Amino acid sequence: MTNLLKVGILRGGAYSRGENTCPEYDASLATGNLVINNLSESCKPVDLFVDRNGLWHVQGMPATESRMKENVDVVFNALHGPFALGGGVEKVLGGIGLPYTGTIFSDSAFPISRTALSHRLKQLGFKTPPSQMIEGGAEDGAKQVFTKIAPPWLVKAPFTTQASPVYVAKDINELFSALKLQLEDYGSAYVEEYIPGERATGGIIEHFRDQTWYRLVPKGNLAREKKDELEDMAEKLHLKLGLRHYSQFEFIVSPKRGIFVASVEPLPRLDGTLKDMLEDIGCSLSSFLDHVIKLAREY
Repeated sequence: MTNLLKVGILRGGAYSRGENTCPEYDASLATGNLVINNLSESCKPVDLFVDRNGLWHVQGMPATESRMKENVDVVFNALHGPFALGGGVEKVLGGIGLPYTGTIFSDSAFPISRTALSHRLKQLGFKTPPSQMIEGGAEDGAKQVFTKIAPPWLVKAPFTTQASPVYVAKDINELFSALKLQLEDYGSAYVEEYIPGERATGGIIEHFRDQTWYRLVPKGNLAREKKDELEDMAEKLHLKLGLRHYSQFEFIVSPKRGIFVASVEPLPRLDGTLKDMLEDIGCSLSSFLDHVIKLAREY
């Protein structure tokens, strides 16, 4: 009988905030469950869990180096949020030689902070919406934004994440309320101008279907010519930001102001648009997981 490939499903994540719920933590648990439920029969899922205090566990037991090496052949990184992007995964798994899916953030050109990412994208020649990082009080922050950026606004978490809520504010009172919520949750908030236009999402899968950089067809109500342009941009973003294995990007196509990069997801959720784009090309989630796990072992 062929030995099953032992796939560690890395989920959870440590957070400094004290509330009982955390969107990134909960999203990671959901992604981990999706991976477990869609692994092929050639794989054996192994629970690789990081609790809220940053302690690693294998199958519910403390994750010593020997236990991880004994129980895991390759890791699927199902983490989300700042813990996933801060280099801790590379420090632990890279230190013991365990391959894992997704970007190696300690060696990547990808910044965690939305402000730093916006600056990096502009350096690379991409457009991003006018923005402002707010720290401190919501009232002073609302006044700062109001004098610098035209309404309406989007109020986001200060770091790249698909899990945390995004608030739309049409006037200064709504802006104050949205800032208060984000500041209470994260200590800072990222505010950007709401750019009118068509929202579209694209993505890249490496070494897929005989293509080095396979371009997922963008989701959005756009002409084929414009989708081709977004596919070009997605490939350039994937390469220039040093991403690995797969990635997802959200764009805003403004009729008057051009194309903006709205978000970059180096570890996109599997229960959203990425799943829809895979279905559009006739690729099951199980086949996608098999492919990405193979990439982790080979690249």
